[in-house]
Amino acid sequence: MIARPAALDESDFGYVITDLRMPDIDGFQLVDSITAMPEAVRPRVIVVTGKVLDEDETRQLDGKVVRLLPKNGLSPRKLADTLARAHAGGAPLSGEAA
Repeated sequence: MIARPAALDESDFGYVITDLRMPDIDGFQLVDSITAMPEAVRPRVIVVTGKVLDEDETRQLDGKVVRLLPKNGLSPRKLADTLARAHAGGAPLSGEAA
């Protein structure tokens, strides 16, 4: 498992919005490291990605992310609406495109 970015341990975040493919960090490992945080301080994770996930990758995220959104066609407004719905108590890994 990778080390979490220090900011996650030094600040109080309600949500982390991340991609799965990044130049310096593997998004799946980041999600796992956030999931390992104590529940009282663990932020909820929203994944925004252009990656087409296979069944194993989808299972790897199941129960760990609040939403999984495709980058293609995602506007700032759709992202804000998704965040508002997640904050209102959305179900984990719905796969909805917002």
